[in-house]
Amino acid sequence: MSRPGMLLATGLIWAGATGATLGAEAPPLCGKPLPAVVATVEAEQIPRSAVLVRLKTPDLNSCRQALDEAIRAALVRREAEAYRLRVTSAEVRIAADEFRKGFASDEALERFLAEREAGEADLERMIEDRVVLKAIDERQINAWVFADSLQEDYFSRHRAELAKNRVKVAHILVPTRQEAERIVGEMKTKDRTFADFAGYYSVDAKTREQGGDLGWIERGTMPKPFDDAAFAAEVGVVAPPVQSSLGWHLIKVEDRKRGADQTLDDHRARVIRLLQEEEWGLQRDEWWSELRGQAHVWVTPELVAHSPDQSHGHPETHDEVRHGG
Repeated sequence: MSRPGMLLATGLIWAGATGATLGAEAPPLCGKPLPAVVATVEAEQIPRSAVLVRLKTPDLNSCRQALDEAIRAALVRREAEAYRLRVTSAEVRIAADEFRKGFASDEALERFLAEREAGEADLERMIEDRVVLKAIDERQINAWVFADSLQEDYFSRHRAELAKNRVKVAHILVPTRQEAERIVGEMKTKDRTFADFAGYYSVDAKTREQGGDLGWIERGTMPKPFDDAAFAAEVGVVAPPVQSSLGWHLIKVEDRKRGADQTLDDHRARVIRLLQEEEWGLQRDEWWSELRGQAHVWVTPELVAHSPDQSHGHPETHDEVRHGG
């Protein structure tokens, strides 16, 4: 698995003061001093810096949660080939960019690292670990398959949340009202489709190549002026230009469906995903417990949460691969 040599940064930043006064030593971030090595997973050592760099808040419970994450990542790395996990440098780079947004400047990042006794390698490992853990979560979620009868039952129980009035829309986004009105004029005189105009004029790069298609939307998913215009427009008619914080929109409603008329087929992909996430949530602890039970894990006594078995450290959350049916 690649380890980019770039400096990676954090999006979960604890930027508060350490509470130390000038000339005084800052209190330990975990409330107590920690040894240089705080845990081992088989032969892999987890250093103190791997815990401190993951902290969301400076307290003992947060330190235990940070260690839990580091242990899970170490467990998954041991099985990466078996699980066919492929984490690319591009994925890590994207995660790093998101993480970096939590810092006002490079100096803020440097202070963060100094407070946590961490360096570039600790950051790189933490970011990569989180990408790996997200990948294993996604793998486990997608492992579940549900019969049509279970999907129908779920849709029936959650119809009120799922089946809402919706419209299928396309739009053209331009910077000014004048440009929007000019395009409306051209639509009346030129033999082109709405998709043609969107491909030529729209500044929305995400939908321009699809003829401005936004797919099905429900109320509240778009800015209010856009929502109001879309749900008031007639099917097949281009609504008058409407302004949002993004610019000026020309909106065409291509279809409309009331919540009462919708069936499972309108929401099948979403229902399957919700069922998968629900089942994985029920099995996650057990899966991690079994994975941890296959390895020798030691946790320093300072971070054990009242567990009688010091060789296995504190009780952690777990998960297991099962296939629903």
